[in-house]
Amino acid sequence: MRTLALLPLLPLLGCAASRGHTPVPAGQVAWTASLGGPVVEYFDGLKPLPLSALGGAYGVDGRTTVHGAILPTGLALFGVLGLEGGASHLLWEGESSRLMADGSLWVFAGPHNGAASIDYDPAPGGLRVFPEGQLLWARDLGPHTVYAGASLFVQPWPDPTALPAPLLGAEVRLGRLGLQPELSWVEAWKDNEPYSPQFLGVSGHGALSLRLGLTLHPGGGR
Repeated sequence: MRTLALLPLLPLLGCAASRGHTPVPAGQVAWTASLGGPVVEYFDGLKPLPLSALGGAYGVDGRTTVHGAILPTGLALFGVLGLEGGASHLLWEGESSRLMADGSLWVFAGPHNGAASIDYDPAPGGLRVFPEGQLLWARDLGPHTVYAGASLFVQPWPDPTALPAPLLGAEVRLGRLGLQPELSWVEAWKDNEPYSPQFLGVSGHGALSLRLGLTLHPGGGR
């Protein structure tokens, strides 16, 4: 049975719930956390990988938001430092809906570059950078938000690969706290049957990724 390099392994540690569905108000800060990832069969059952991200977002002018995060799972399990930084921008806004674009860079540094495959065949250490873009349509339902769109993760190393993923999610607001379940489908065209570990896909294709994000919004609402 072939092994899968987990696209590779550590960029999946960068999987975080989308920050770019709603701009942060100008001059204010929102704090974010995310847990989850691709649904894989391990420990006798299918469950999301417990991949985490902790960060924050700053509203530049009410239309543009800059954001960043640290990825604790990779540091704790593999000794690999993972960081993310990027920005989102409001492209169009209607009465209760909007179109947002987001761009991020995922940076990994450590002894194995995040390139160890599931059979633990390590690659040389160093620094690796992976870009990601998103386009999201969002609609407000009272204080809550639903959104849908797509992401494109670019893996320039070891083999140049672009990994598109349609996604959908929602943010349920409980005062300043936002709870954000999100589902994406990575490489929907690829047959995942030959690989180990077994990823949960749709009709044996791709990898479904399930995440839960938490956001502590600034006071005063949107």
